[in-house]
Amino acid sequence: MGLPISLLNIGLVLCAGFIGALLAKSMRLPVLAGYLFGGLVVGVATGGQLTSDDFLMGLAEFGVAMLMFSLGIEVSFANLKSSGVVIVVATLLQVFLTVSLTIVAAVLLGQSFPSAFFLGAALSLSSTAVVIKILEDNGHLGTTVGEISITWMLVQDMLIVPFFFFLPLLAGNTFSAGSILILILKTAAIFLFVVLLGRRMGRIFLSGLDRTNSIEIIILGLIVWVIASVTLSVWLGLTMTLGAFLAGVMIGGNDHETFTLALTRPIRDLFAAIFFTSLGLFLSPQALASLLIPTLLGVAAILIVKFVISLLILLFFGYHLRLALDVAGPISGVGEFAFLIMSLGLSLNTVNPDIFMFTVSVVLFSIAATPAFTWVVRKLFSLSPRLTLAKHPLYQSTLSGHVIVCGFGRVGFWVGEALKRQGINFTVIDYHHQAIKLAHQMGVVSIYGDATEPDILLASGIKTARAIVVTTPDFRNQERIIKITQGTNKSAYLIARAFRESDKRQLKELGANSVIQPEFEAALSIIHRILQEIGVDRSTVADTVKSIRAQADTISTDSKEQDRH
Repeated sequence: MGLPISLLNIGLVLCAGFIGALLAKSMRLPVLAGYLFGGLVVGVATGGQLTSDDFLMGLAEFGVAMLMFSLGIEVSFANLKSSGVVIVVATLLQVFLTVSLTIVAAVLLGQSFPSAFFLGAALSLSSTAVVIKILEDNGHLGTTVGEISITWMLVQDMLIVPFFFFLPLLAGNTFSAGSILILILKTAAIFLFVVLLGRRMGRIFLSGLDRTNSIEIIILGLIVWVIASVTLSVWLGLTMTLGAFLAGVMIGGNDHETFTLALTRPIRDLFAAIFFTSLGLFLSPQALASLLIPTLLGVAAILIVKFVISLLILLFFGYHLRLALDVAGPISGVGEFAFLIMSLGLSLNTVNPDIFMFTVSVVLFSIAATPAFTWVVRKLFSLSPRLTLAKHPLYQSTLSGHVIVCGFGRVGFWVGEALKRQGINFTVIDYHHQAIKLAHQMGVVSIYGDATEPDILLASGIKTARAIVVTTPDFRNQERIIKITQGTNKSAYLIARAFRESDKRQLKELGANSVIQPEFEAALSIIHRILQEIGVDRSTVADTVKSIRAQADTISTDSKEQDRH
């Protein structure tokens, strides 16, 4: 007795996705590229026959549902509210302008309005994974730049829900005021139910599962929860993705959130692999090759247009150019949700295969190109010190023998607090509104501007300063501040923070008197406390910490010598 054909097809898709993912990882490419490549190979080898397997396509659709379920769990309305209305409005404006410009361009190039709308929605969203990676590489996680960028991504991720909600209306030619009103009322009623009763039901359901003390039952219960929510949503005339998203919202935002994500992530990843590999079945090597030049031009246009839109929006809302550049660069790319939107359009026969393949190519090239594009933007800015829209302050410091704190974030605040308690005069430089507002509330002399600009440092009294504290985590900014200080006031004591060990060595070479590496200092603090807690006497603890610090300095010196040789 042979295996059912659907089981063979699923096994073939999983094997193709597995091999493609391995190849992508070995080439340092996104795993998604490997899934799509694996699907492309299988599609060519089977002549596209797998796309007619309804069971396989159903599993792929369930992969989308699991992705939306995870998004519903992770979304935090409290975090969104605390991030401020400005960033939410800025993100909505960026998406609206991107969609609008894409529709105009696509219609002028001969696309129908529904197809152009699908394309605009797909290209308006960015890749959260890419943005977080760039923030991490640049040392911006945990900073104002990171908070704004992550909030931006959160709002974009949430927009996938209304996109999946309204886009099918375009495909069905039912884009009328009456149909929209009915759907809005249905959605409002469901969201009201989720807010008033849904989350309470979710907590009760999870508590009941927990009492079984069985991981197998908990996992099975969560899958049933998703399927029930999806079924109810479709029965009410809404979309499957909305039902899956709300299923996640109802059990998110509580103590079980992390545990639930941990249990369902392997299942989500499995079905997501089936979905993205199945997308590859619809690709054609010949069509992709013919679209290479349009794809490269499209990626360049999208990166530049989205960058300019985001930059201008941030500047319009009063953010400093430096911050606007750091935020606008990473969010200029296109994200993975574009695959979901375009696959929906393809399944509804609104998006033709050529546009689908064009979008897939654009997304893959965009994911690969966004980090390089961000680097180019930052490099161009660093090479153009006069490129600034910040108004130079009229204030000129009359202080002498004071301290200048460059950056008034989490580190700079406590440095300033200590200086204030000791009655030591200091000046704060920052280009974040909230930091300057906080400094004003503390009665501290503060300058709104970029500390990498010579005029800003001169206005802060760098020529007569006793010490300069550089708290910004960005190495290029630190490097520029130190160079300006060395050329203006060599006698000033320079202390900086380093994100990496290599940065620490380079900052020392540039002229910093002292460089603090937060992770290393945290390790020493942990060592000190744990040794004291288990009964080691204080003198031994102090000697241990001292010897470890000396060992680290020796390692740093040895690495420096190796670099020279």
